[in-house]
Amino acid sequence: MEEHISALGMMCRICGQVITSSKNRSSLARYRTELLAVYKLNLDEEQEGIHPSIVCNKCRRQMQRAHSSMQQGKQYQGTLPKKRDFSAHDASCWVCSAHAAYTSHIHPQFGEPSTSGISDQPSTSSQDSALQSSHATAKRSLFGKSVPDPGLASHGKKHIWSVKASLSQVRRDHARRRTKEASEWITDFCEKQKESKTDVLYFLLCENLKECSDSRYREVLASWSKETNDLSAEDCLAMRVTTKTSKSHYEAQYKKFRAKGISILKPPHALNELEKTFMPGNVRFRLEGGTDVIHHTPVKVGKSHAHYGEVSFEPLDLNQEDHPGLETPFPNMKGVAWPYPHALAKTLEELDAEITAGMETAGIDPDDDLCVLTTIKDGADGMGDISITKSVRERLLPDKAFRAAFAVIKCEVVKDGERVTVYEPDAPDSTFITRPLIEAIADENNRASASVLLDGMEQDRVMLQSKEMAVNVGAVWRRHKLKIFNSMIDEKLDRANGGLQGSGSRYICTLCHATTKDSAKTDLGSFCITRSFQETKTTAQYMQVNPDNLSSAELGEIAKGVKSHPILQSEPQQKLLDATHADINMGNFFKKLIICEIARVQTWDITKDVKPMFEAAEKLFNDHVTQTIGLVPKLMMPGNFARDVFNSKNTEHFLALIADEGRKRNLAEVLDAFRNLRKIYRAHHPDADDVCTYKEQAVAMGLRLLTDFPYAGWPNYLHKIIEHVQEGLEDPEGPRTIGGISGEGNEAANKLFRELRGHFSRQHDETQSLRDVLWFHWLYTSPKLKRIGHVETRKYQCSQCKELGHNSRSCPN
Repeated sequence: MEEHISALGMMCRICGQVITSSKNRSSLARYRTELLAVYKLNLDEEQEGIHPSIVCNKCRRQMQRAHSSMQQGKQYQGTLPKKRDFSAHDASCWVCSAHAAYTSHIHPQFGEPSTSGISDQPSTSSQDSALQSSHATAKRSLFGKSVPDPGLASHGKKHIWSVKASLSQVRRDHARRRTKEASEWITDFCEKQKESKTDVLYFLLCENLKECSDSRYREVLASWSKETNDLSAEDCLAMRVTTKTSKSHYEAQYKKFRAKGISILKPPHALNELEKTFMPGNVRFRLEGGTDVIHHTPVKVGKSHAHYGEVSFEPLDLNQEDHPGLETPFPNMKGVAWPYPHALAKTLEELDAEITAGMETAGIDPDDDLCVLTTIKDGADGMGDISITKSVRERLLPDKAFRAAFAVIKCEVVKDGERVTVYEPDAPDSTFITRPLIEAIADENNRASASVLLDGMEQDRVMLQSKEMAVNVGAVWRRHKLKIFNSMIDEKLDRANGGLQGSGSRYICTLCHATTKDSAKTDLGSFCITRSFQETKTTAQYMQVNPDNLSSAELGEIAKGVKSHPILQSEPQQKLLDATHADINMGNFFKKLIICEIARVQTWDITKDVKPMFEAAEKLFNDHVTQTIGLVPKLMMPGNFARDVFNSKNTEHFLALIADEGRKRNLAEVLDAFRNLRKIYRAHHPDADDVCTYKEQAVAMGLRLLTDFPYAGWPNYLHKIIEHVQEGLEDPEGPRTIGGISGEGNEAANKLFRELRGHFSRQHDETQSLRDVLWFHWLYTSPKLKRIGHVETRKYQCSQCKELGHNSRSCPN
């Protein structure tokens, strides 16, 4: 009896399975409600010496799912385990037999055979021969997860050759032998009836599953009709990233589908591992001038002579001190960044599919050893109040953010002595192609913070500029000749970190030595790019040492606008003009000019005497624009307002309040002339004839502005638009476009930064929060994920015309 009670303590109450591990069983008392609802089993009626008191995890899960379906008023689609019957102990107790077989590792039905009865002798039929050949497999599988019924548990009643194991539990060759006759019969049937054997087998399987109420028949039917909704891991990741779905929300959707028996989505852990393959740490490349091939990859591929770098998928922490022995205070900031070379190499690797397609379109063999001339733009920008929620230890961090990014805007190949474009994005100013490099909480006006943030990026750019980078893509090493333009920066950042005085200084240009009062207006049209990085650096060093003991006034004449040692190391020809910030600046310029004309104030400096008139005219102007056009200037972003100012349809409404018709007409003509210039410098592919006459038109507009509105100021961007645009467009080593190298994509990503930081990042640690923002932003701008997501949208099939690419609502038929 003690052996019987011991056996009951190891058996499941429902299926009767022997449970070997304590981790795989639970107490019945915890599931009274489920047992009563599903199996009509009342624990109060259970007897201690007859019924087990535990349940296995498999039965428990099925029981809980069935109970959950019953509570929701639904029918459970799964198969519940059959409840075993337990009785009092007797001489032929199957519980004790099963326990004894378990302890001796011998199944009860493999005992000594009985010698009485001719049926005990093995048969020589082909069927029984097949059963004999599956002896080893059947012996291994029968004592598995279920206990045989009491009839089979008695010793000597049946032999192994008379016990048939499931086809899924035997080796494939045995299963093929056992089903040979059925397969031959179906083959003969298909030949006679001229049916497809695959279709017949699919049909029989579907019908059998449907009769058994097995939900898997839908999957078989979908596989038969080749209509599968299962997504790959890359599809799921692209869908999650492009729709900006958080990991927790994706996991909830995954569990919801799994509970319904639908396995469309891949598990979250698979996506987390897949994300690493899209990071800059997973790329192989080499750079011209390097002694060894740089392998930065989780897989060691290649021969032992190559040098393999350290593997890291995480971004660099900019707060890590590079010189731990140097005791200096660290600036008040937090930031993370990708290494520029690895980020660029990973981007070029993902773009290789589009580059290859462009080569094939141009009639170039992608496998040829050609050097791709690759043009990149990069830059940085600060953000204003970001309204961050800080922890106590980070309460002193500034309420400002700093971001840096880059974008590949063109890839060309030389064919027959001419450059052929093999890759160029449709929208070079888009957020999707502008890839992040730095995400930080820092004040850009703090020189120490700016130095920590920009030093690494500047050194990497100098290392990459005009160098050849070979990126490994499959079996091909694609060579890229790099040309980088540091154009995605505004003038404020350029002056502060380029070693020049502020925008209100006497020297108004970062590209030449024009001055506000002396030459910018009087020598209109005579300027070209004359500044250089080396000149600024040399002048700053001279001013710092002052070897000739010059006075402040004499140093100011020598400095020519230089203030300090430059952090930015790019040449003025590589910066040129940011068209986005030019629009913002010129939009504010023309708005102020219009308000001055409405107020009839002939002065540009708003002093105390004219301030009331100017404010009244500004309020009148804002109300008029709101009533006529529907715009609210105070609530609009500067860039959006500038686009409305330069829209020819709105000119009449903007100038309607100017009383003098002559001055209104003159201002309209100036606006129209500037609008023509803007079309040229904002174009991604400006017409060559328009470029040739650009400066002539620009000088004419400037003279008209000086003649009709002499009191108007002369903004820095207006000077650059008039003097340096044509020079930059005609430079053979230049980008041949001003609008294509603007920082609009980086500016637009500021909104994305706020969204990611609020909803897709950890809030307890600022460094980890920035890491999450940079990680998700990098995935969001991945060319490969964008390409996968774009292909997935075309898989929608119209239910009416059965064509791909649209649904029934947008069906053209």
